[in-house]
Amino acid sequence: MNEPAQLQDAVTGSTDIATPNVAIPPREMRMRGWHLVLAGLIAAGLAFPFLKYFEDAFPRQNLTVEMTNRIRANADDPIAWAKDRQNYWDSLSCNSMLNLGIFGLCLGSCFGLVLSLNQGGTYQRIARNWVYATAAGLVAGIAAGLLSATVAFALQNAKEIDVAIRSSAIHAAGWIVPGLTCGMLLGLISGRRPFVLLAFGGLLGGLAAALLYEAMAALLFQLDRTDLPVPEGSGNKFLFLAVGGLLILLGPWTAAVLPSKRVPASAG
Repeated sequence: MNEPAQLQDAVTGSTDIATPNVAIPPREMRMRGWHLVLAGLIAAGLAFPFLKYFEDAFPRQNLTVEMTNRIRANADDPIAWAKDRQNYWDSLSCNSMLNLGIFGLCLGSCFGLVLSLNQGGTYQRIARNWVYATAAGLVAGIAAGLLSATVAFALQNAKEIDVAIRSSAIHAAGWIVPGLTCGMLLGLISGRRPFVLLAFGGLLGGLAAALLYEAMAALLFQLDRTDLPVPEGSGNKFLFLAVGGLLILLGPWTAAVLPSKRVPASAG
């Protein structure tokens, strides 16, 4: 059936054969995984000294001797209890938003630079995309700090919850917002669709980072606290930044690359 037409097409080299119901794969991703690995490590290295410097930028206010004695004498004093919790929340939220905001700024800057250079275009376009990504990373980091501090504050007295589960929940809350933001940035700057798939990849990357970091920190840094929005200890803190930066960037990239590797089904 239609053998003469097929022979003629084979001889003339015509490509005007209709191929209905054949999915057109997305264009190949020029950016490679090692680009993002390098960007994540550079972002962690840039943010690490700032996080060390601003580790106690907002120290918890010391209670007066009178207030301390009142707490010891009557632990059920609602005024002392409320002031103590308010001081704890102020310190926790401010430190978390400051530190994770700096990390988001560095991560968005490195990710935006890699995206802009791989996308190409004029210098004005590259600079504009880099500025947009840096600003988005800063906003996402501040929002992540607030969300992570909220979860940490809510779980501070949950002694029945295992510390590993509590720590994973705190860091997952802090990393899903940058993950979603990186997925949206990848779709906007590179022009890839759909945004929902890329954002979902970033969200999964943030969740995977929280689980992987907690497992690694439990083995390598057993004496440092991890159930805080930004963990304690120099090595523990750098591990926190490196694991988060790598998986947050690789999550959206994996979601963008996998569909392009699918072989379209034959029209039959």
